[in-house]
Amino acid sequence: MAVVTSSVALAEKICWYCSLLIAVMLVSSRCCELMSEKSEIFEEQMEMTGWEWEGNDMKSNKGCDEIYVVREGETLQSISEKCGDPFIVEENPHIHDPDDVFPASGGVEGLSSSSHGFRPTKLFVFGDSYADTGNWNKTGAYSTSWKTPYGITYPGHPAGRFSDGRILTDRLAKYFRIKTPVPYELIKKGKHLKHGVNFAYGGTGVFDTSDPYPNMTTQIDYFQNLIHDSIYTKADIANSLVFVSLAGNDYSNYLSTHGLQGMQAFIVQVVNQLNIDIKRIYSLGVRRIVVSGLEPLGCLPTITYVNSFKSCNSTSNTLVQYHNSLLQQAVEKLKNETQDSSFVILDLYDSFTSILGLSSCTGTKVHPTKLFVFGDSYADTGNWNKTGPYSTSWKPPYGVTYPGKPAGRFSDGLIMTDYVAMFLGLKSPVPYRLSKKKRSWLKNGVNFAYGGAGVFDTLTPYPNVTTQIDYFQRLIDQSIYTKADIANSVALVSVAGNDYDTYITRNGPALGVPAFITEVINQLVIDLKRIRDIGVKKIAVTALQPLGCIPVITYTSSYKSCNATDNTAAIFHNKLLKLAVVKLRIESKGTSFVILDLYDSFTSIINKKGGHPGSSKFPTPLKPCCLGITSEYSCGAVDNKGAKLYTVCNDRSSAFFWDMFHPTQAGWKNAVSAMTATLKQLL
Repeated sequence: MAVVTSSVALAEKICWYCSLLIAVMLVSSRCCELMSEKSEIFEEQMEMTGWEWEGNDMKSNKGCDEIYVVREGETLQSISEKCGDPFIVEENPHIHDPDDVFPASGGVEGLSSSSHGFRPTKLFVFGDSYADTGNWNKTGAYSTSWKTPYGITYPGHPAGRFSDGRILTDRLAKYFRIKTPVPYELIKKGKHLKHGVNFAYGGTGVFDTSDPYPNMTTQIDYFQNLIHDSIYTKADIANSLVFVSLAGNDYSNYLSTHGLQGMQAFIVQVVNQLNIDIKRIYSLGVRRIVVSGLEPLGCLPTITYVNSFKSCNSTSNTLVQYHNSLLQQAVEKLKNETQDSSFVILDLYDSFTSILGLSSCTGTKVHPTKLFVFGDSYADTGNWNKTGPYSTSWKPPYGVTYPGKPAGRFSDGLIMTDYVAMFLGLKSPVPYRLSKKKRSWLKNGVNFAYGGAGVFDTLTPYPNVTTQIDYFQRLIDQSIYTKADIANSVALVSVAGNDYDTYITRNGPALGVPAFITEVINQLVIDLKRIRDIGVKKIAVTALQPLGCIPVITYTSSYKSCNATDNTAAIFHNKLLKLAVVKLRIESKGTSFVILDLYDSFTSIINKKGGHPGSSKFPTPLKPCCLGITSEYSCGAVDNKGAKLYTVCNDRSSAFFWDMFHPTQAGWKNAVSAMTATLKQLL
C-alpha cells in the first residue's frame, strides 16, 4: 500500500512467522559462502547510511567499515547511530537480541551457510510499499517515505521505507544472510549490484494505479534490461531469490472508481496477470520465487479508523480471502508445471490475523461456549452401536491409550474432535446417542457424527449429514439451546471420504469421478448453508485427507508410498471446496467459514515423518499400528473363541496411523497441531 506504515516489530513477526515455510520449500543440496568482501557504495546510497563524498574520495563521519564485527555491549541501535547501516556479520557473541543478528548457523530454521540449506547470492524484489526500500522520489507530491517521522526507529532518519524502520524486504534479506538489495532508482554502476536489486515502488500494483510509478510488468522490464546488459550471468539468476509483494493497491484503486460492482471478476484478472508475471520471472531463469498472499485489507488502519480502530471490515477481508484462494491455486499449478523450481506463498493474511489475535479479522475474540460436530469416523466419539456388525470402535484394542478401554472412537485414544474441543477450551461434546439421558450433558454441545457416514447415504446404515443436521434442528425446536447458545457456538464438519469409497465399491465409472466430486461439494455447500441459517456463526469444514496415503491404499506398496491417482482426486475435491467456501464467505455476512486442511497437515507429517519441532516422530508414517494377521482380518478381529486375529505395535506414540483408515492419538495430536493457525480463527 502506498501510504500504510507497518512497525518494525510487526514486520519482524510476520517475516519470522513465514521463515520456516521458506526454509522447507527452498531447501536444496547447494550452499553458498557468505559474501564478506568490501564493496564501494555510490553517493546516494551513502546518503542513506551516513557516508559522504568529497571529490573522488569517500570519507565518513562515522568511522566504520561496511562489514562490521559487533563488539561487546553494542546493540543494533548503537551501531546504527555510530555507523549508519553496515553489514553486520554473524560472528557476534556479544549481542543476544535476535533482532540484532543474523540467524546463527544451524539455528531453528535449519539454514546455514555451510550446510545443505539453500541461501541465495542475490535477492530481486518486485512490488509495492511493503517491499520498497527507497525507490520513491525524495521531493514532490510522492515523497512520503522520505519525510519525518518515517525511519525514526531505523536508521534514525527517513530512508525511503514506508515504516518507522526495517520492513519485510530487509527481514527476508537478513534471513538469507545477504544485504538488502539496492533500490533500482539508485543504480549507476553494475558492480554495485552484487546483492541484487529492489524494483518495488510504493503505490504500484499488478496493473497501473493512481500513483505514477511502474507497475509489475514494467518492473520486470527493468530486470530484463539488466540481464540483457550482461549485468548478471545465468548463474547469478539461477542462484537468486525473487520476492513479489503486491496487489492491495490494485483493489484500493478499483474500489475508488468502481465500488464493489464487478470486484470478483477483477480479482480474477489481477491473479491471472500476477500469474503471467511470475511465469515471466521464471522464464528469465529464476528458480526460487516467493510471492506474498494479500494481507487482511479490512484490518488496515485506513479502514478501521471508521470504528476508532476497534474492529476489522469483514467484507474487505472476504474479498482478500478470495484473492488468496485463487493465488494458492495458481501457485500450485505453477509447481506442477515447473518441476525444477520452488514457488512459495508467504501467508500475510494468517500472519497478520494471528499477531492481531483476531477471528477472521471481524472483531474482538469471543470464546465459543459449545461445539456441534457433524461427519464420520474422523469426528465420531461414540455414536456407533456397542453390539452387532457395526461396532468396531467398541471392541479392543480401540481406546487402549485413552481411556484405556473401547469408548466408541476409531483410534487408540483421542481423535480430531477431542483436540479441536481442547483448543477451543471446551470439553468434547456428548455423542448424540446419549443426548436423551441427561440434559446437563449437552452444555458443551453435541456430536452428531457417525463413523461411515457421508454427505450422501453410504454403505453403513448410519445417518448422512443431512439427517445429522435434522437431529440438530430437532434439539433447537425443543428449546434445548437458545439463539445465543447457537450464535456463540462452533460447528465442525468432517465428511466426504466415505462417499468416494461408496462410489468405487458400487462400481461407479472412473470417467464419472469428477462429476461425482462436484455433486458431493454441491451437497456439502447446501449442508453448510443450512448450519449457517440455523444461526451458527463459526463453521469449520475439513478438507479431504490424502486418500492415496491411507494404509488401506498404501499396503500394496508395503506402506512405503502413496497413490498419486487417489491423491489427485482428493486435491480436486479440495480445490472445489475452497472455491465454494470463498463464495460462502462472500454471501454470508457475520458468519466465518474456515477450512481445516487435513490434506496439508497429513502430507506434511508423512513427508517429514513427524520431524517438526514439538511433534512426535513417526519413522514409518504410512504403516498402521494395529493390523490383522492377514489381509482377511482387520484391527480388532477375533476368532470364534475370542482369540486375537490382529497385532498391535509396541510403541503407539511412534505410529501416525492406528488402523487401515484412522490416525492414532499421537497422529491426531500432530495433525490438529499443524492446523493451529486456522483454528485460531474460531476463537
